[in-house]
Amino acid sequence: MSKKSYHPVQSDFKYMDILEFLFSQISPVSAGEIGRALGMDVNTAMNHIQAGVDYKWIRSVGTLYEPGPRMAGLYAAYLQGLKDRKAAIDREISTLEV
Repeated sequence: MSKKSYHPVQSDFKYMDILEFLFSQISPVSAGEIGRALGMDVNTAMNHIQAGVDYKWIRSVGTLYEPGPRMAGLYAAYLQGLKDRKAAIDREISTLEV
């Protein structure tokens, strides 16, 4: 077995923690709430949040934040890809059954 040739970037984990936290909330939350909940400085949280807002992965609602529209779009595209693959497999199966 060879050694891993990659090293996870800690800031990526922080960003994913923020996204997971936002998805676990029932309403928008402040950067301060996010920072406190995840044990990170509010400025660090805000740096990650702003990147998410820029990519539309996070949506700002005044001074609060929630999951953004691009997250739903990414999932919808993934789901459509699965449906397309299933349809192709179903067509292949139907040709084999003849």
